[in-house]
Amino acid sequence: MSSALQYLVILVALLGFWAIVVRPTRKRQREAEQMQSALVVGDRVLMSAGVFGTLKEINDDRVKIEIAPGTVIEAMRQVVIEKQDDVGRAEHPLANGGDATDFARFYRIPGMAHCAGGPATDQFDLLSKLVAWVEQGQAPNRIVATARGAGNPGGTNPEVPAGWAPDRTRPLCPFPAVARYDGTGDVERAESWACVNPRGAR
Repeated sequence: MSSALQYLVILVALLGFWAIVVRPTRKRQREAEQMQSALVVGDRVLMSAGVFGTLKEINDDRVKIEIAPGTVIEAMRQVVIEKQDDVGRAEHPLANGGDATDFARFYRIPGMAHCAGGPATDQFDLLSKLVAWVEQGQAPNRIVATARGAGNPGGTNPEVPAGWAPDRTRPLCPFPAVARYDGTGDVERAESWACVNPRGAR
């Protein structure tokens, strides 16, 4: 192989890496920074640990978030990964007293990037749940998702935080329900978390 061809191959590989990895990552970072800079007191937010809360105070790069009545935590602004106003489309079928749960369910995957990745439990089986719903009339409720830590047969997600168990599981809950820890079990296991409607209904 000539030197010119070798350089061309290296250049193509570098361009491919930039297009597939670097550019999408920078785009996600810019979007996250824009969202974080636009936060205001009262926003309902999702944190990178998968916890929902309401912004009570913003001080430069720090925020105070109420995660339960009377329970306020202080964190870096960067831990906020989503605002909840993007779920309006899921709420729309339920407006005016309607109920779309007989034919539509919306599941959020906290921390997951577009389609996969991110600090998330991003491995789950929705297809079999959908088939059971359509063919046997078994509507899905909670769906167990798993982190793709080291040794995962489906491939490792490098963005799984080091402090997580590599096989951490969490329930994915049908909107508007969110996962809440039961206070006693293993925090790394889905069975220690319940799907709870933050509006009061279980």
